[in-house]
Formats: sequence, C-alpha cells, structure tokens
Amino acid sequence: MLLALALLGLWGASKAHERLRDYRARHQLLAAAPLENAPPLMAFTTVALGGFRGLIADLLWLRIIRRQHEGRIFEIVQLADWVTKLEPHFTTVWAFQAWNMAYNISVLFPDPETRWRWVLNGIRLLRDEALRYNPREALLYKELGWLYQHKVGYIMDSAHPYYKRRLAEIMHAALGGARPGRQLSAEADRCLREEFKLDPARLRQCDAEYGSLDWRLPETHALYWAWLGRSVAAPQTFGRRACDQMIFQCLSTAFRQGRLDFEPSTDTYVTTPNLELLPQTIKSYEEAILRHAEPLFSAVYANFLGEAVVILHCYGRESQARALYQQALRRFGGEGPAMRYEDFIEKSFAWMQRNAGDLPQPDAVAVVEGFLFQALRQKASGNPQAAEEFEEQARSFWDNYMNARENDDHRARTGLPALEMLRHQAERRAATETNLPGR
Repeated sequence: MLLALALLGLWGASKAHERLRDYRARHQLLAAAPLENAPPLMAFTTVALGGFRGLIADLLWLRIIRRQHEGRIFEIVQLADWVTKLEPHFTTVWAFQAWNMAYNISVLFPDPETRWRWVLNGIRLLRDEALRYNPREALLYKELGWLYQHKVGYIMDSAHPYYKRRLAEIMHAALGGARPGRQLSAEADRCLREEFKLDPARLRQCDAEYGSLDWRLPETHALYWAWLGRSVAAPQTFGRRACDQMIFQCLSTAFRQGRLDFEPSTDTYVTTPNLELLPQTIKSYEEAILRHAEPLFSAVYANFLGEAVVILHCYGRESQARALYQQALRRFGGEGPAMRYEDFIEKSFAWMQRNAGDLPQPDAVAVVEGFLFQALRQKASGNPQAAEEFEEQARSFWDNYMNARENDDHRARTGLPALEMLRHQAERRAATETNLPGR
C-alpha cells in the first residue's frame, strides 16, 4: 500500500514536471551549470542536486501558486527563496518574490516605516541578488525600475509620501543636493555604490544623455535601471521594448514633476514641472516609436504632447506652446480641419475643471504654480490687474481640485500642497528663470 502511494506520488510529480518542461526549456532552465560568485551554500546545493534541483524547483513553484490563491504570502516568501537558491536563473520567481514583498506584504502593516522596509526588501532582492546571477536579463532591470516608478513614485499606496521622503533624504545626504558634483566624497561614493548599487560614472553618463535629473526622485532611479536594462537587451525583444517604454514614461514624469524642493527639517517635499526636460522627453518618445512601431506608444506620445502644450501655456511660454501644438498637429493631426490653438486650450481647461476628481495631481500642480508664476511676472511688469486675475485663477483651480477629493484617503494620496507653498515655488522659479524661451 505504501509502495503504491509512493509510486502514485512520483507519478504526480513527474506529470507536474512534464507540464513545466517546455517552460523550463524556453527559459533555458534545464542546464545545471555551476554559478559564478555564488555563496558557498548555494553553490553546493546547485552542484549536489544536479538535475534534480529543477524538479524540486518546479514542485515548489506549483506550491507557490497554490499558496498565492490561499493568500498565504509569508509562506510564499520562504518558498520563493528556496526556488531562487535552487534555480537562480529562474527570473520569473525573482520578479514574483520582489513584487510579493513590495506590494502584498508591505500593505499588511499600518506604519509607513515597516512598509518602507518591505519595499526596500523587494528592491534589494532584484538589485543585489537577482541581477547578480542574471546581469543580462533586461526584464529584471525593468522590474527593478517598476518598483521605483510605481510603488515608490505613484500614488496607489497611502504611504507613498513617506517612501518618497525617505528616498530623497538618503540621496540628499549622500549627494549634498539633487545630483552629484564633479568630486564625490568617500562617504557619498560608498553610499551610491553599496546602498543603491549606482555606478557614479554611469550616473553621470545618464545625466549627460537625458538632462538635468534630480537623483532624489524615484523616477530618476527607475530611468537609470531601465537605461541599464536597455544596454543589455537584444534588439527587437520584449525586454528592449519594456525598457524603452519605461524610459519615456520616466522622462515624461520628470517633465511634469521633476523639480523638487526638499527640506527635511521642515518636512517640505514639493515637486513641480521641470520644463527644461521637454526636448529629451520628446526625443525618447520619437526613438521608441521609430524602434518599435508600436501604436500604443504613438497614442501615449500624442497625449503627452497635448498635456505639455497646456503646461507650457500655464507658465506663459506661449510661443513655445504654440510651436509644440503645431508639431503635434503635423505628427498626429490627421486629414480633417485642425482645431485652433486657442480652442484647444479652452477645451482642455474646461475638461480639467469638469473632471477635477480624476485629474492627475502633477497636472493640477502645474496649472496652479504656473498661474502663480505668471501673477508674479505680471506684478513685476507693473500689471497689477493681470496679476490679480492669475492669482484668482490659481486659487479657483486649487479649490476646485481639492473639493473634488472624495475622502481623507483620496486627499492624502492626491491632494495639492498648500497654496502658499506653491506660491513659494513660483517665487523660486521666477527668481531663477530670468530669460524664458518662447514667451
């Protein structure tokens, strides 16, 4: 009887193995090649088990899938750890484990600090371990960038303001500001290399290629890892496509909110548009569309151009906004009669007022700070009436947007900085942008 049960168990395991054999072959997981630079325990395990380690890893993966349906996420952490030790080149498990830590486990804890530790656990798993064994897997770079771009940078997690401040705090302390200077201190170099796994030389190269980036922001880190992933990806592969997409997404985000005012002592963390990144952002879209001929990329690009036109208008860069609008019409206008620039601006603002509840927060910040910026310029030019009109537009838009927040959670995740804080940002911008292009 026991022999029969044992044979039945082996038969079931063999069937499970057969179902996964094709997957393993497609992902080149059949070979039991020795690992380079592996810890002694992992090296011993992979050599001692030989071909059996693949069968064990498959069975553990099936168990992970079952535990996922049952919601037993802490057990999944241990199971996935075993799988990655058995099959360090099984990239799907690395990505799954990092996602489980950063998304599923983190939100089980109410305090932001504990959540942040689990988000960092996911980041470190990919950055410090997965890429150590799979340095040419472009999709792992993309997955790492996604944790910065979405988990830290986006607004879905109510603790996202805490994540952003913690990242900015560490980077600000290391760099002494937004970006590295010509010479890094020994401590700054150590922090970049050991804590963030950022190569200072590559960091500067990324800066040179894409513009004046703020390395305290999550989208800059996402851009860096996508940029590295693209460098190892083969042409015309999904990994290359995913990295190119992340690059233009991060640059468009940096255009919308890439100017950071950060002061830890006063808990100030305010992002406003970095308008100077527009040329690099446009270039990244154009290159991605040329390389991949992806209809989705073209649609997203068209939306970005329209959004950029409105943002430029808000800051009074009228000739630049009009030129960009004409560029967008030539690129995506079609054969019908084109809408006038003035009508486009009017319709865009009417839509934003009607749909304030769904309006992205960076767009609302751009409108309010842009109007306050123009108010300051009008006042300095001796036009108090025009200045007051811009002030009133900014105040009205701020009120409309904030009143559209449905509840306290919605307001905490997507609310605007105080009007006075945005006025302070406009004053700083007015003090530095003395020769504006396209006015």
